[in-house]
This record gives sequence, C-alpha cells and structure tokens, in this order.
Amino acid sequence: MAGRVVVEPEGRAGCRGDLAGAPGRVVSSVQVFDIPPAALTVTEYQMMRRTCGYGQVTAAAAPPGVTGGPACYGPGVDAATLLAGTDVMSPWQKPSPAPAGLTSSAPST
Repeated sequence: MAGRVVVEPEGRAGCRGDLAGAPGRVVSSVQVFDIPPAALTVTEYQMMRRTCGYGQVTAAAAPPGVTGGPACYGPGVDAATLLAGTDVMSPWQKPSPAPAGLTSSAPST
C-alpha cells in the first residue's frame, strides 16, 4: 500500500465536546487505486562517428524506434496520444468500439 490517510471528523461531538485526543477507532475504510501522473522523460541519443588508425570512418546508426530528428516521440507518447483520443472506460461503463484502424475488422454493433 502506497499510503494511508486518516480522516478525522470535523467540528465537535454531538455534545459539543472537544474531540482532540479523544479515543477513536476506524469505522470504515476505502482503498483508492489510481495511476500516478505521467512524466515526460527526454533521452538524447548521440550517434558517434569514429575513425580507426587506418583512416576508416564508421558511424553508429540510430537505435530501433529512434527516427527523424532533431526530436521524435517514443512509443509511450504515441500510446498516450492514442489513449487520449479514445473513451476511457470505467469498470461500470459499457465498452465503446475501438477506434478505426486498430483492428482489421469493423466493430460489431
């Protein structure tokens, strides 16, 4: 469990007595599951060029998924963009059809 928050009653007791320091017990609890906020990270790939003792120059190729330049978006940004364009489903909601292009078949209705 990432954390625990104790929620105290507001104000005073029904008798108007002070509740500070009064004995108490947990009467109910709720666990909230959530995803932490996303944080954008930036990684700079520096493709090196080296020259051997014989004068031969060899340059490194960009790693798979690193295209274009001087900046590009990684697979996590692509996935977040796709997710932002869809209806996010809560456990009690009816699923919505997948966006066009995600599957090879048309959504059923």
